[in-house]
Amino acid sequence: MGCKALIFQKHNLDIKNSSNLGRLNGCLKDHESVAGVTWKRFSCLNETVTTPSQVVPVKLIGVLGSAAGNREIVLPAPNALAVQELISMLLKTVGNKFFRDLLVDAGTEDPRSNVIILLNDQDCNIFDGLKTQIEPGTRVTIIPVAHGG
Repeated sequence: MGCKALIFQKHNLDIKNSSNLGRLNGCLKDHESVAGVTWKRFSCLNETVTTPSQVVPVKLIGVLGSAAGNREIVLPAPNALAVQELISMLLKTVGNKFFRDLLVDAGTEDPRSNVIILLNDQDCNIFDGLKTQIEPGTRVTIIPVAHGG
């Protein structure tokens, strides 16, 4: 349930009644001091809402998704980060040795010998490789190089 819906529920407001929007805005302003000056991200009722512009969705193709236990992992990214940083965050998030062995080369710790990393459907190697800066909201797809057919 979204934060606005929870606020409606907490304050006994009817979601379908548009006249309650003014009351909702008042409720949101009450929570604004908890969250800071921005309305993009705020905390209310023990729920933090992060907008798509503050995350990097990572799509894992084939055996990578199976090893991770999820075909898509959304990583927080309030600021730009390098591909190498994203890989480190992904490894920590999944925390699975089998996934690590599939993703990075054991000798070099470089993922590029095992996978193709796409940033908005373009190979990261055409940019600056592992140093390429990923802006929040960028779609990342990781495809294993070796796969059955």
